[in-house]
Amino acid sequence: MTGETDLHRQEISLLHVACQENLVLTATFIAQKYPLMMRQQSQACWTPLMSACEQGNLEVIKVLVGTGGPSLLEFASNGGTPLHAAISCNITASEPISSEKDEQDEKDENDELDFTQRAYHTVQLLVQLYKHEGGEAKRLTNMKDLNGVSPLMLACFIGDTSIVEFLLENGADPLLASSPANVTVLHVCAERGFYGIASMIL
Repeated sequence: MTGETDLHRQEISLLHVACQENLVLTATFIAQKYPLMMRQQSQACWTPLMSACEQGNLEVIKVLVGTGGPSLLEFASNGGTPLHAAISCNITASEPISSEKDEQDEKDENDELDFTQRAYHTVQLLVQLYKHEGGEAKRLTNMKDLNGVSPLMLACFIGDTSIVEFLLENGADPLLASSPANVTVLHVCAERGFYGIASMIL
């Protein structure tokens, strides 16, 4: 057996941990020495690249893409793509905001802001990397996951205005409906109470 085969169970775990914890040197070593590990999926069906995208670990993302990791258009077996994973970074902040929302602890607010900023910068980086590879931005920004959900629809569901604006600027089609339910981003915004985002799209 090859060293990569022998270490398969250990290295995939280590690579996912390195990507989640932003251990750039460790991720670089594993990606270069055992490149096939970049295509392995965790029990949750995440590739290492998707794990890095979900956590907003920009330097690790650059390492994996630069080392010849999975395509930015590649699906994981759970139906997701790296761009969908990046947007879901701030999924915890996705509940509609009530006008009578209780005051939150300052730390919680800071954590939410941090996740929102990380998600935005990760989405921005992925589009830039895809363009650098010669890809057309709108192909990436309009790519539905295997559940028929576009990146724009996911961003609208979460209510992230900055990501919605960035996706629209980079070719995301607001008329692209989910499949097979045929739901549009405007349906999502109305249901979630994000009327400001709906106004941006109209």
